Amino acid sequence: PLRAKWYRLKGCGNRTEGFPVEKVGNKGEWSLRGSCFQHTAWTELRMTQLVSRVLETAGFDCANRPLGLYLYQPDPESGAWPHPEVERCCVV
Repeated sequence: PLRAKWYRLKGCGNRTEGFPVEKVGNKGEWSLRGSCFQHTAWTELRMTQLVSRVLETAGFDCANRPLGLYLYQPDPESGAWPHPEVERCCVV
């Protein structure tokens, strides 16, 4: 079988929009699209690892193997990310 390396990036932006922030509720709620957050990123990595181990013991390959996460570092000078208090992550 053909074997190649592919990387799944979860939280690397919302298509060509980057990280859009939209008002979604009537009480001032906002929604950030295209990003993972540290608490969800760690859960994603851990659960993928557990599922991969179970499949391996059953003799199956798992397409997803957790490698780690990337924490975006906002540049306050550029103003490109208007919400520096929100940490954005990408799961690899």
